[in-house]
Amino acid sequence: MTTSLTSHAIPTTPDALHATVHNMLQLSLPRRAVLPGHASAFAFLAHAFLAPAGHSPQTTSPDSVLWAARGAGKTFLGALLVLLDLLFRPGISVRILSGSLAQSLRMYQHLKRFLHIARLEDHVDGKLRAHGFSLSNGSHVEVLAQSETSIRGTRVQRIVCDEVDLFTPSLFDAAQLVTRSATCAGHHIHGSVICLSTLHRPHGVMTRLIADCAASTRTLFKWSVIDSLERCPTSRACTPDTPNPDANAIPLPVLESPPPQACPLHNDCQGRAKHINTAEPGHYFIADAISLKARVSIDTWKSEMLCQGISRADAVYDRFRVETHVIHSCPLESRFRRGHRPDQDSTSGTDEHLSLVCGMDFGVRNPSAILWGILDTSIDRLPKLYIIDELHTVGELTEVNARRIMQGRSANTDTAPEGMRWKVPASVAIDPAGQSRTSNSAFTDAAHLRTAGLTTISPDNTVDLGIGAVRALISPASGPPRLLIHSRCTRLINDLLTYRYNPDRPHSDTPVKDGPDHSCDALRYMVMALGRRPSKNERTECVPF
Repeated sequence: MTTSLTSHAIPTTPDALHATVHNMLQLSLPRRAVLPGHASAFAFLAHAFLAPAGHSPQTTSPDSVLWAARGAGKTFLGALLVLLDLLFRPGISVRILSGSLAQSLRMYQHLKRFLHIARLEDHVDGKLRAHGFSLSNGSHVEVLAQSETSIRGTRVQRIVCDEVDLFTPSLFDAAQLVTRSATCAGHHIHGSVICLSTLHRPHGVMTRLIADCAASTRTLFKWSVIDSLERCPTSRACTPDTPNPDANAIPLPVLESPPPQACPLHNDCQGRAKHINTAEPGHYFIADAISLKARVSIDTWKSEMLCQGISRADAVYDRFRVETHVIHSCPLESRFRRGHRPDQDSTSGTDEHLSLVCGMDFGVRNPSAILWGILDTSIDRLPKLYIIDELHTVGELTEVNARRIMQGRSANTDTAPEGMRWKVPASVAIDPAGQSRTSNSAFTDAAHLRTAGLTTISPDNTVDLGIGAVRALISPASGPPRLLIHSRCTRLINDLLTYRYNPDRPHSDTPVKDGPDHSCDALRYMVMALGRRPSKNERTECVPF
């Protein structure tokens, strides 16, 4: 059957959709975000509902990603979207999949409550089952279990994935292949995937999805707890609280209560909540938001409630900051281009304190990571290290990568003219394990590098000592940072931000080896080799021909 269940026409514009939701469910969803650069709840709903039928003014993909704070209404909106699909697209099939079955059932409970409010329960075809139902117009919804078995073989027009950061990558990938297009109510509906989540995990599914949105393969909507607030009453003082402390600072004991007129949310809100539309306020009580902020660290608050990035509570290099440690130019690097001649410098004899060095982490199936750096020892004999380029390869033999280093062919100079490539480095810092012969070769990785003409250094590979040495450059006890990274080293920058300890093993000081470790290891070898001279066998051993 394809009969209409409501007296409302199918909404094909944002205004019509907003009116339909209000009239049918007595909901007035906010149409304006509070914070700059964020989206409103209704903006997400309008795009997610209208885009698959080609009615969205945006020309982007119908696949949507909602990055929102905890408790900001993600699951509620997901259920509302499902209801609209079921009512206005006869014959549509929708599936709900969450990070856990309990989370899926929360969305399903919202959906059943909407049916009750809209007085549509009599239109359920058959029973309102525990994990799904059909309507008399032929539309159908079902809750999927958290397993690839339940997902594979499914063919639907829409899948709504809630709390995707709790998905395993393989489960999420399986969910991407279940949609297919169909004609519903005379409209061609493109198959689409809707993803909802707070950003919890470095290198989790949401990190990948946000990168997809930057590449325009999905449409990103983001709002925080501030965007979800009720309108702030005029009776509440809008006075700044004490400044947000550094997330890494050790808090001092609070001896006195803050002045009663200070607002703990002012640093985040800046008074914008007083201008929220009274007809379309958010659902978050200000008192609740203040209570939540008082219970957690500033790092957790910024990550989970303000949507300002991944929590760095478990980060190995938690003091690394893009705004502090990333540079967009390095005047010293021109001296180490192949086309540079000493007589081009305005001064002479000033390069003795400068040297070009490399750090390398070996890998064949795993990536090999190579970093180029400039070591500057001119200031009080304290080393300052500029990382100026990088190269990551998969499936390349060590001898191939050795030739790349000799030729100065990084990721950014591989196709550059000869004169713009890097000179041969003074040394390459490597894992001491590279001095050992592998089971399938009579020669060591280090020997292959030396055969190519490179000098190797194998520093101490004690992980915690190496991490401490890198931290000392990132955040010295006195003075400015002594580790600066060129913005072209995008992989290293991302890896330093996401290199972390296992949150499920709080007593372990061993970082997780799931991707970011390769370039971080190459950096660690480079730092541990600073000031160390190669031994005799590190200079002379080579592969015999």
